[in-house]
Amino acid sequence: MINSTLCYLSRGDEYLLLHRVKKKNDLNHDKWIGPGGKLEEGESPEDCILREMREETGLTLTSFRYRGIVTFVSDRWENEFMHLFSADGFTGELTDCDEGVPEWIAKKDFASLPQWEGDRIFLRLLEQGAPFFSLKLRYEGETLVEAVLDGRDILHEAPARPKIYFCGSIRGGRQDADVYRRMIDRLKARGTVLTEHVGSPSLTDRGGDGTNEEIWLRDTAWLRECDIVVAECSQPSLGVGYELAFAEALGKPVHVFYGRDDGRLSAMLSGNPGFFIHEYRGEAELMRLLDALPIRPLNPALPAPIDE
Repeated sequence: MINSTLCYLSRGDEYLLLHRVKKKNDLNHDKWIGPGGKLEEGESPEDCILREMREETGLTLTSFRYRGIVTFVSDRWENEFMHLFSADGFTGELTDCDEGVPEWIAKKDFASLPQWEGDRIFLRLLEQGAPFFSLKLRYEGETLVEAVLDGRDILHEAPARPKIYFCGSIRGGRQDADVYRRMIDRLKARGTVLTEHVGSPSLTDRGGDGTNEEIWLRDTAWLRECDIVVAECSQPSLGVGYELAFAEALGKPVHVFYGRDDGRLSAMLSGNPGFFIHEYRGEAELMRLLDALPIRPLNPALPAPIDE
């Protein structure tokens, strides 16, 4: 069993990748992968990735993290334990490599390039900030036939139902509670709304049962769990603003809805390039916009583009 390393180095919205076109009989021939290579005698995975990065790219990593172990099983190639790293800091200048052609590639373009099917799974895990994981990938030829994440078969299980975190004003005022309820009812056809109580007519401006700390712990846990955040922000709310900032820090997709006739939206929302802003006039337009939302589970088994 080979022991190897692999690293995905980020520079803003780009990854440093090797286009493996230089070596004959390369199992990665013509594919785009991160730098890395086999452990030498006496090396730790960290020692190895630092050395391989210097040898293959000329760069010295200054900020990197050990993210997981990938067990590569093949009917054609020798089996391999691959120690996976991500990095976001380096010094030095990029140099030529005898393993492949190094290039900075936009993350949004990476999904369209040739790569192992299973790579899409662990790249999604890296992008989602997953905790340390063990991933087994088994191939027949170049076809992925098994993917087991932390002991769970993720290749053949039914796709998870998307989890939606809905935000609406509670202590800031319940004037739009009926709008929240109708939005939540519409969203429930697309996924599981974790915060269904926000649209309840019986919910008071106190925010429900529990202490302030218990509510914060519950809601922040839901924010970590959700796949998408949907907020109705016509009624200003400090709590909603906090929820959106928390979701942004977690890298969750955030969609902000706002009635055109209800005044002006805060520039901290409308000016944020990371938020999707949906202005509407009237409920019919609101529902059309809701139906068009790209709601899908952040299921790492789905080989979807990295930037979606």
